[in-house]
Amino acid sequence: MVVMKEMVVFSLFVFFLFTSCSPVYYQVFEAEPTTEDIIKQTNALVYEDENCRISYDFWDEYGDMSFRVVNKTEQMLYLDLGKSFFVLNGRAYDYYQQRVFSFTSGTSVSSTKGALASKSLTGMDYTGWLLSGTLSSQVATAMAASKSNSVSIIEKQIICIPAQTSKKISEFSIYDSRIRDCDLLLFPKRKEVSTIKFTIDNSPVVFENRLVYRMGDGPEQSLIHRFFVSGITNMHKNKFIGLKTETFCGQEGVNEKEYFRYSSPDKFYISYEKTGLVNWKH
Repeated sequence: MVVMKEMVVFSLFVFFLFTSCSPVYYQVFEAEPTTEDIIKQTNALVYEDENCRISYDFWDEYGDMSFRVVNKTEQMLYLDLGKSFFVLNGRAYDYYQQRVFSFTSGTSVSSTKGALASKSLTGMDYTGWLLSGTLSSQVATAMAASKSNSVSIIEKQIICIPAQTSKKISEFSIYDSRIRDCDLLLFPKRKEVSTIKFTIDNSPVVFENRLVYRMGDGPEQSLIHRFFVSGITNMHKNKFIGLKTETFCGQEGVNEKEYFRYSSPDKFYISYEKTGLVNWKH
């Protein structure tokens, strides 16, 4: 009986040991454009022609497919979301979805109104003397009123970007599923990384933006910005996140702050944990 209790206690200890302190890992995706007209700069992947500049920064969990369109001209630029799509591994997703967005704001007012109430009383006190007088009390009445306003905004199919201005279009994440491969270690050691490389022909993630725009009353122009995941790296949190002292105007701060060691506009990541008694190597 004592042996059985010891086994139960040991099993519970092992369970809590592996579930309460689960190590965190990161899978980092690196993407490349399929054409040379998209250039990697310090903080963005940039396409540019005589009319507009379109920039991407994928760095976020699951990948941020937002893009900013800069109108370089003195005309109005019209981006047609009804003819624009995000495409992931051959499957198209609509930018324009005919949605209606509702916003509600409200105010409320409350007040209390008091009134004095009185009543004449006659009776005996504890010594037997006859007493007469008036009993007064404050009577309160609570009142409340509320008012709300609701505004509905219909999604626009055509996005108008005035001359020499920009707008950001945010709608999709790139990819939210972790990739497993026999050549990719699932849980590398703390100071190690495990990486596999791909080409456009065997990449597990190929994605693109198909955009249609026009300048003023001019003809429509089509753009295709296509990317593929060229590398995937698994690493421990200690390898992925570092510490550094914050600086401002040449002055160093006192405290250290966490930062992403591999942050780049052509990369994104997925976090995952090693939970329970997982013994997978890949």
